[in-house]
Amino acid sequence: MADARATFAERQVDTIPPAVVRAVSGGSARLVAIALALGLASALVLALGSKADSKLSFELRGGSSQGGMIEAARGEATVALSDGSSILAENGTKFSVDVLGRNAALTRLVAGKLHVRVEHNEGTSYRFIAGPYEVRVVGTEFELAWDPIGKGLALSMSKGEVQLLSPTGKPRTLKAGQVLQLPDGAS
Repeated sequence: MADARATFAERQVDTIPPAVVRAVSGGSARLVAIALALGLASALVLALGSKADSKLSFELRGGSSQGGMIEAARGEATVALSDGSSILAENGTKFSVDVLGRNAALTRLVAGKLHVRVEHNEGTSYRFIAGPYEVRVVGTEFELAWDPIGKGLALSMSKGEVQLLSPTGKPRTLKAGQVLQLPDGAS
């Protein structure tokens, strides 16, 4: 068994480039180890850095998109975002989603109802515009409805917390379990 290990070790030495063998034999083993460690660390930093700079992306399922406007015309449509967040649009809902950064998006609800689930990540910044209202989100789950002709805005919180800005700019915080109905133009 010892002879088999020795033979295996000799074969492994044969696969090491001659320059490395000379460096290790000449007492430079520490330098070689440091160089290898720095090389691996550099590769890791580059890999993580490119992921950190990547923008949020999304995939539309079950709806149609034309000119940036998404419509759930025959049933529901889902926007699945790369950070794990999702937007489910009910039938007849019209909206758009603009990616603003790595964990940031702006959704404009023209008409209809959305069920929103936003994953909390470092730097999460989701904003939803419905008529004259803006809902700011970090990580939460809620339903947002907008009827520009009659009912106005309806916001129903399932989890987390959002900040609602009215046309006057006055902020209002809503938490899990709260429901708010505002007519068009109300503050």
